[in-house]
Formats: sequence, structure tokens, C-alpha cells
Amino acid sequence: MTITIEQLARVFPTQTGELLDMVLTQMVDAGLADDVKIAAAFAAQIGHESIDLKFTREINGEKTRYAPWFGRGYIQITWKSNYEACAAATGIDCVNHPELLELPENAVKSAIWFYTSHGLHRISDIDAISKRINGAGIKEASRLDRRRRYERALKIFSEAA
Repeated sequence: MTITIEQLARVFPTQTGELLDMVLTQMVDAGLADDVKIAAAFAAQIGHESIDLKFTREINGEKTRYAPWFGRGYIQITWKSNYEACAAATGIDCVNHPELLELPENAVKSAIWFYTSHGLHRISDIDAISKRINGAGIKEASRLDRRRRYERALKIFSEAA
């Protein structure tokens, strides 16, 4: 069963239909919307990383040691090597124009690229996925927020449409 736009709107209630349509379309195209656990895990990660799809860039990222390749997209793509890999896989010229990952369509596309290219859609443990995205130093508050988001999305996506 593919998740519905109505279900996605309940997961991200502060977002508009246009953005959610784009997110759902890309999730369906990538095969991330047919399994409720995979869809819930992806939604939890992008929801946490972007604070409910509100932000597509790391706050004060230009002041980081890895600028201009600081966190951008709905999964905060960071470091030049990741921008290069993202550009090669998606066709987004984010190496020369990092700001392109801030556009909602590219924010979703880059998140899906990261998620699938790192095999996160094949991992069933939300904490393991979170650790793969943020590394071993993931903060407990971040891990717990992602878990809370996952459990909420899983409940919504498991309900009959």
C-alpha cells in the first residue's frame, strides 16, 4: 500500500499541498512510499533534519569549516565529496552552485539520493539509520526526536487511507 498525500499531510501538518505533492511523488518514484516502515523512517529523518520541511540549509553554515559545502537539503548534505557524489548521481550542479540544494525539489531529490545511496532504506532500525546520517556522535536529543517522529509517522502510515 502506497502512503497517501492525506497521510503525509498529517505527518507534516504545517506544509502545503504543493510541497507535499512533490515530496510524495519523489518518494513514490524512488520506491520509498510503498512500505510503511521505510516511508516512516524516511519521513522521520527528513522531518528532523529540516524541522518539518521548513529549512533547507544549515543555520550559520557559511561560518563552518566545511563552507560552502555545509548542510543543505532535507537531509543536510555536507562536505564537498558528498556534494560531488550528489551532483554526479542527480545531475544537480551543486558543486558549482551549492545553493541549488536549498530549492525544495532539489532538497527532496538530494535527500532521496543520500538515503538510497547509503542503503538506509534497507535498514529496519531507526536508531541505526539516524547514526548513519549523523555519525557516532549523534546527540541523544536528536536520536529521540527522530524515533518520536518515526513512531508517529508509522502510526499514521499504518492507518487505512
